[in-house]
Amino acid sequence: MQSGYPKQGSGGFSALPLSDYVDSKALAANTNEDITVPARAHFAVFGGTVDFYAKRGGTAAVPTDISDGSGSVLNKYIVAVEPGDVIGLISAATCLVTISYYGKG
Repeated sequence: MQSGYPKQGSGGFSALPLSDYVDSKALAANTNEDITVPARAHFAVFGGTVDFYAKRGGTAAVPTDISDGSGSVLNKYIVAVEPGDVIGLISAATCLVTISYYGKG
């Protein structure tokens, strides 16, 4: 698994390398799909073909009015994770979500 630390190029620009561990989920509209974070992963980068929602440790839902902290987050791109975490994913439309994993430096 790639190191999670940015690589510095010329001119001081930093970027993550392409991951060598990528999962993908083809989501049906309004249907939660769970992913489990693999061993040695401590960061995840999410990408989607349309808007999607994620929720750690529970079933994701397309939000409505929620004011108790139980909502799902929209298009969370780079997040800290722990091996074994279960993350629910959902979208209002059919889409593809990719998850690139990175380990600690």
